[in-house]
Amino acid sequence: MRWEDEPYVRAYTRDTPEFCALSWEARALFWELMRKCDRAGVLLVGKAGVRGLAGLVRIPLEVVERALHAPDGLLADGCVVAIDGGFIIPNYIPGQTAKQSDKARKQEQRARERATRLATSPVTKADAAIDAVLEEPKRGTLYAVRPKVGGEVKFGFTVSLRERLWSMNTGRSDRLELVVACPGTAADEGSIHERLAAVQLDREWFSDGPEAQLVIAEMRQKADAASANGWVSGIGVTKRDASSETDGAGHAESHAVTLSLAERSEAKQISISDPPALPPPPENPASETAAAGSGLVEHMVRALAAREETRPIANRTWAGSLLGGAGAVAAADIDDAVGWAAKELALDAAQGGGGPLVDRAIAARVSSGLAGAITRRRNGAARNGPRPSTQPARKQPSPEEFGSDGGWGSVARGGSR
Repeated sequence: MRWEDEPYVRAYTRDTPEFCALSWEARALFWELMRKCDRAGVLLVGKAGVRGLAGLVRIPLEVVERALHAPDGLLADGCVVAIDGGFIIPNYIPGQTAKQSDKARKQEQRARERATRLATSPVTKADAAIDAVLEEPKRGTLYAVRPKVGGEVKFGFTVSLRERLWSMNTGRSDRLELVVACPGTAADEGSIHERLAAVQLDREWFSDGPEAQLVIAEMRQKADAASANGWVSGIGVTKRDASSETDGAGHAESHAVTLSLAERSEAKQISISDPPALPPPPENPASETAAAGSGLVEHMVRALAAREETRPIANRTWAGSLLGGAGAVAAADIDDAVGWAAKELALDAAQGGGGPLVDRAIAARVSSGLAGAITRRRNGAARNGPRPSTQPARKQPSPEEFGSDGGWGSVARGGSR
């Protein structure tokens, strides 16, 4: 293929919330429409209508109909409009003819100049050391997880196991349980996938049979050897004796991931909900005590647990810390704040922007929501005006009580009372 002679179209890679809200059929059909339409963004299908479109894009008719006419389809979204004898993409011409900004061109120019200088400059010992570090395989954590119902197991690799577990469980009705974690590289992950190719179900998912169990046993041995040398998985591993297993019972029960090894007498509990070091205590320690005494901590825990986005911090530790620094809080403020934070966190997850949604980031959203809820409540009270006074009105003295001159006679005559 001669690339310089082939026609092409621009495909933008940023996923907007509107595009992600489309069904998978709609997204697949949209790219095919981009490839098939003319330079004006028009695709004519003639009298055949939708059947003709299905033939042009080589997609089954029922899939094309759902992609066009479903509530989460292209026509409902407006990114494709039906016209007489075909369809048109309204934003096709602006998207294909947009020019790169001066800022982006300068960034590319600086990158090319830097690459040219590096290629022509002599290689020093420091450069060789840096290259050696860059070429070294990135080390992280190999892990295996399975749903509670069982039947399948996922083998993967990550450099941040805590954040990876949180992201995998976001939006799932059946939470994934950590089976084992051990140090490794992306190449080790590929070796495991090749080894289990015969029982592969979908990409990183495999049948939870004898083959997978053998790999899990080897990963446990590797984890035990690494733990003896001081390795930790990065999600907070605590070892407890059987006599102290009841300590802290009930703490984040719905968000703890437990790993049990039958061949060991000591249990290892791994939790993805234990909060990191909390912020400094509030200036007014009495506020946290008052909140706990009034039942607001329990109310906060229930409100956090009711939302999927805030559920990872639904425990008394986080609730007490958030309420302790918020001042005077009402139950309605808590509901308002958690609802606002859940919507913002869902939007962050849909856009894929910002940092990973770890516990501290979730708590920051809830804290901002509390501050906003308290401010809105106070502003509403101010708009409604001052409350009626509960003190009785002062009685106006009668002339008889002050005398016929109103009590001023002696003063007017220069006397004293």
